Amino acid sequence: MRETIEETTVGDLAGTSVPMASMVFDGEYALADGTLTRGVCGVLVVGDGVWAGKGSAIEIDGRTWTVVEARKERGKMGWMTLESA
Repeated sequence: MRETIEETTVGDLAGTSVPMASMVFDGEYALADGTLTRGVCGVLVVGDGVWAGKGSAIEIDGRTWTVVEARKERGKMGWMTLESA
């Protein structure tokens, strides 16, 4: 299952509404193994909000979603694609 969420919109992750707030070009976020890295990332409004980027894994309603792509261009809205088994 794949879902793309655009910056400042709400995505539907297997029936759960997940808003994405702003994105940045060079923010810090955690990879699936907990290692911190920097790059394009955005805030997924899950709980208190979580910074996520390519390689992040987020648990939402008992399902793990992995960010497979995160893109942001100057002057344009960004987007993030998540995948779950």
